[in-house]
Amino acid sequence: MRTARAVACVVWVAVSGLYVPGAHAGEKIRVTFINPDKPGNPFWDALTEFMQAAASDLDIDLQVRHAGGGRFSASNLAQEILQSDPKPDYLVYIPQVREIGRTLQAAEAAKVRSFAINTDVLPEDKILVGAPGDTYKYWIGHMFPNDVQAGRDLALVLLRESRAKYPGKTAEVIGVSGSRDSAAAVDRNTGLESAVSQFENTQLNQIVFAGWDPQDAQLRTAGLLKRYPQTRVLWAASDAMALGMVTAARAQGRTPGSDVFIGGVDWSDAGLVAIAQGDLVASMGGHFMEGGWAMVLLHDYHHGRDFSSALGSTIRSEMQVIHKGNVLSYRKSFSGKYADAIDFRKFSRVLNPGLKKYDFSLKAVLNASKQ
Repeated sequence: MRTARAVACVVWVAVSGLYVPGAHAGEKIRVTFINPDKPGNPFWDALTEFMQAAASDLDIDLQVRHAGGGRFSASNLAQEILQSDPKPDYLVYIPQVREIGRTLQAAEAAKVRSFAINTDVLPEDKILVGAPGDTYKYWIGHMFPNDVQAGRDLALVLLRESRAKYPGKTAEVIGVSGSRDSAAAVDRNTGLESAVSQFENTQLNQIVFAGWDPQDAQLRTAGLLKRYPQTRVLWAASDAMALGMVTAARAQGRTPGSDVFIGGVDWSDAGLVAIAQGDLVASMGGHFMEGGWAMVLLHDYHHGRDFSSALGSTIRSEMQVIHKGNVLSYRKSFSGKYADAIDFRKFSRVLNPGLKKYDFSLKAVLNASKQ
């Protein structure tokens, strides 16, 4: 478990560790990001685009390397990067189950500072690696969403929708999750189970794993709906899988938004279109912005701004919900090359000494347009 010293429960703030005042001032910062998938994944593409826009504004030389999927591929790519010449100043990556220790050891040997984003470390790995700065001094920060809360909030939105349409009826639920070795999937499942336990007249029929694959989610949902024909709430750990659930429900004569209520996670473009059309009830998201915030924090760290004394090295960010009531305004603000219109320099405390804290909220993003 992380100690209280290592956790900062504030809005979207994290990074600490090996603090070198004014390190490399005046030089262009070299950062390499390991995208765990191949190009074409909607979520990772969105995270990368947001990250690249931030790097451009902050004069960071950002190199994006694609691992192509699989924890071993990502870990092996990290080894390659950390043994390269020249090495990056910073490595940004997604923690891989049972592989993060190998990555941290390699970064330590290479004397390359690393910053993990988007996914928590599973308990069995946490016992070995601790928190940033505990065992590995070159591990300077870890930013990841509160996936338990996201899974819980999504379930509550769906349950309330079902309750409003079918008052007095038992709300039967099925869940389709990601992969068994994903901390995000496990935590989102925990959130679903928590919501069901606190919501009266609710029954969780089954949670299955579909490996984040929408086709697999569709097939598994088809089987679950036959096994549990009274199910009205279909919870998915991602938008892509939620859309697979929509297809499966329609194939069995069900009407999403009317007699079955479906939601996911990620704020994907396809997911938001489905919300606007009524096929999905809601999507949790905002965590794709973490790559951009990592750029802001590494920029400030590199230029001598120590975060650890006030903020700690670890943060759990809160996802937010998009539903039919706010989906149109969100899509209007985040359409096209929206990230290029954001002035990421406004988030830096080095460039804005008057800032008392970091504010990476959605409201702050909408107010940070370039003039």
